[in-house]
Amino acid sequence: MPPALEVPGEIEISDGRFSIAVVAAGDGWAEGDFGRQPIRRGQTFALPASLPVRIRAGREPVRVIRCLGPATP
Repeated sequence: MPPALEVPGEIEISDGRFSIAVVAAGDGWAEGDFGRQPIRRGQTFALPASLPVRIRAGREPVRVIRCLGPATP
């Protein structure tokens, strides 16, 4: 999965990679077993390796930059 995600609708992130995500544009939601959290431009959040997360765009597409942790063997 590329480090920059352009999300016009929704996308699931379940590649088993830890990352820090920076919302570069737009707004929407991050959803998973933790519930639903709003995200918007300028926010930063962590994506754990063991938890699938779905990113959904809101009123406009959302762009998320992922800063990836090390790959597991």
